[in-house]
Amino acid sequence: MVFGNAVRAACATLALTTLSGCIVTDIHEELIRVNTSLDTTNAQLATLDAQLTEKQARLASIDEKLRAIDDQLIAANTRLESLSDIDEHLASLDVHLEAIRQIVRNLDSTIPFLRLSGDKSDESEVKPAAPTDGNTNGDDEPAQPK
Repeated sequence: MVFGNAVRAACATLALTTLSGCIVTDIHEELIRVNTSLDTTNAQLATLDAQLTEKQARLASIDEKLRAIDDQLIAANTRLESLSDIDEHLASLDVHLEAIRQIVRNLDSTIPFLRLSGDKSDESEVKPAAPTDGNTNGDDEPAQPK
């Protein structure tokens, strides 16, 4: 019976080595596929990392440009605020100048030969006084009978 046990043990060992060899081969082939897949994934991740690094550099550049634009907008806003103050002063000056123009026009209408205003429209509107005797038509020619 010892011999029978030895044969059985030898057969079992032979079966396990044959069987375990198939499993080991399958595991080895699967590990090769997984390793290849990991290499491909690693290469893709390296490409993505390079692309992200490039994008970060571009974003940093854009950020610097945006800060410069922001500074320019702040400076422009400051100038606009000062121009707003100037505009208010000019508006009040316009009111004063219009009052002075009105005074000059009043002087022109009171003393017509001075013409202080320099308005050409006022000169064209001024016509020589029509004679009251009716002898002329304003052109120093005798009036025509009607």
